Amino acid sequence: MRRARGSRHRAGRPASAVLAAAALVAALTACDPHSVAVRTYDGPAEDGIATPAPSDAPAGQFDPGVAWVDDGERIALTIPGSSSCPYVPTDISVPDPSIIEIEVVRTGGDACTADLGLRTHEIPTPRGVAKGAPVRVEVVGIGDFVLPPIGPSVTG
Repeated sequence: MRRARGSRHRAGRPASAVLAAAALVAALTACDPHSVAVRTYDGPAEDGIATPAPSDAPAGQFDPGVAWVDDGERIALTIPGSSSCPYVPTDISVPDPSIIEIEVVRTGGDACTADLGLRTHEIPTPRGVAKGAPVRVEVVGIGDFVLPPIGPSVTG
C-alpha cells in the first residue's frame, strides 16, 4: 500500500498544534495568578471610606491604600505599580475579627514598563470582620492600614 506524498507529516500536525496550544495555556495560567477581587480598575478607589497610607509608605499621589466600599460589603485595595506588571490580590484571610490579611503577587514577568500608576481591586469583605471597630488590614509586602469603624455589625 502506497501513502500519498506528504500524508505522514499532515497526520502529526494536529497533535503538535494541540500540544503547542496546551503549553501556551499552561504558561499563561502560571503567569496570571487567580485574583480574589470582584472588580479591578485603574486609579484610586472610586467611592468609599478611605484610610491614609501607612506611615512607612512614601508620600505622594501614588500612595497605596484601603477603603470600605458599598457600606463595608467590599474592601478597595489600591496599589501603585507598573501597568504591565500590576500587583494582584490572591488571598484574603481573617485571623482575628479586627485583622484582615491580604496576599498580593506581582504579575507580568521580568520586564515591566516604568509607568507608575494606581490600580484598585475591590475584594468582598470576608466573614467574621468586626466592622464596628477599627480593622487593621495587613497587605503582605505593601504595608499595614487601619480602616475606620463603619457600623455595629460583624460580617457573617
